Amino acid sequence: MIYIYNLNELQGMNTVLTEDYVLMNDIDASDTINWNSGKGFEPIGGSNWNKQFQGTFDGNGYKISNLYINRSNKTHQGLFGGIRSNYGFFVKNLGLENCNITGSDRTGGIVGNQIDPAGIIENCWVSGNITSSDWAAPGGIVGMNNGIIRNCYSIVNLDTGDGWDSNGGICAENDGTIENCYFAGNIISSGGRQHGICDGSGVVNNSFWDIELSGVSISDGGGTGKITTEMKDIATYTDLTTTGLTTSWDFENNPNDDILNNDIWHIVPTNNEGYPIFSYEEHDPVGVTLNATIISYDSVTLNGELNDTGSYTVDLYFRYRKINDIWIEILIMSNVNSPTTFSYPLTGLEPQTDYEYESIFRWDSEELFGNNITFTTTTALSPTVQTTQATNNTTGNSFTMNGKLLQLGSESSVNLFFEYKKQTDSTWIEVISDQNVSTFPYYFSEDITGLDEEIYYEYRTIARWTGGEHIGNAISVFIESNPTIYFTKTGLELPDSNELSFGDIDNDGSWRIIKIGADLIIQIKQNGVWVNKHIF
Repeated sequence: MIYIYNLNELQGMNTVLTEDYVLMNDIDASDTINWNSGKGFEPIGGSNWNKQFQGTFDGNGYKISNLYINRSNKTHQGLFGGIRSNYGFFVKNLGLENCNITGSDRTGGIVGNQIDPAGIIENCWVSGNITSSDWAAPGGIVGMNNGIIRNCYSIVNLDTGDGWDSNGGICAENDGTIENCYFAGNIISSGGRQHGICDGSGVVNNSFWDIELSGVSISDGGGTGKITTEMKDIATYTDLTTTGLTTSWDFENNPNDDILNNDIWHIVPTNNEGYPIFSYEEHDPVGVTLNATIISYDSVTLNGELNDTGSYTVDLYFRYRKINDIWIEILIMSNVNSPTTFSYPLTGLEPQTDYEYESIFRWDSEELFGNNITFTTTTALSPTVQTTQATNNTTGNSFTMNGKLLQLGSESSVNLFFEYKKQTDSTWIEVISDQNVSTFPYYFSEDITGLDEEIYYEYRTIARWTGGEHIGNAISVFIESNPTIYFTKTGLELPDSNELSFGDIDNDGSWRIIKIGADLIIQIKQNGVWVNKHIF
């Protein structure tokens, strides 16, 4: 067994064509555009019998990106040129992303020519561009197939030029077997034939192509054309009432009575534009916390980056705190389905204080925490105040406003105030608090009464000194209604001037309980007048 870690080792497989190989990570093959005087990567295995690849290649769920091959006058072009083997498979579990392959006869994405009828290419996918106008080319997965292509898909652009010979989204010329495959790419041609799945006399089972995306409505070698919405519907591949399906594909969670449990396939609406993917392609989101910016004495900009959404939509958060204090969470964006940077201008901080924060990435019932970033707010050059949460706001018409003097700066003392208003009003009402305050941190409070019920109010702090002022952050408070009657440990209570009536209060004989000052009085109406019957 030989393990492949980089591009040079991948190309070096040409020196030993009879070994078994395993890919150990993703490989970026972008540099191949500069290789061999512009001809690019040399396919593994050639057209001659003794130069064909005779080993196996397990992609291990990884992908090779940006592979470049440009040999328009050469046959057997693809990642592998010509392959034959006595093994059960040739290539499996491999993605070929954004390839650019040009060849002549027997040109495909994964393999140019698969010769051995017993060989299997399975669980592979290809995206990018494949070009040829020759016979048995181009093919999305394979140019010429004599073996088995199973559980594969391509989303390539096939350019057949003016060729009149074989081509196809999965295989150009199929003399073997294709099963459980699909094509969702585009076929470009200036003349000749185009095939959704393949041309040839081989067998095609349970395989589909997108007739809208490809612009092709025929496939002489077999397969079933579907419109785009059907291609993205899991029922197409698992519901046996689907035209063209005789055996369910093996999807995660066994939809539509799919009884197989290898969970080869999966559909994620935000991945691969909603077309099926392999379960090995699924991965979690990736994101980081970025350094804080615009740091001042009372504010900072928090920054984060979602590098990859994986197979999910992601909710983005920050959480922050003073070092060793309680975390405070902030939702920034919901249902994000593409990489993005995100920021939040955080205010109301304390001067000369150490803080830390992290980005949070949440999807389904899982989450990822970004790296931890610390920062220190600067020293205030002038006095600063912070508005803190209201208290005693349950009486129905009052609450207590609270604030904190954080810093005096260069001043020796300040005067402290509150302002409040109904949230819908434009004019603030000022309340004088502590004056000539010369120490910090300093906490101050003022009660406010006579408020309207069922209304949102907001309030803020103010520090004033000769020549300046600082206005703190605003906090909103909702004033709940006073109850008309309630019970205490000592009995029944009514707010002052409220009453509890029994019967029609306009008629004699009606009863009521009324609170007048400190007295709770039971009264009866007689001759149109309320008469006290008992005073508590």
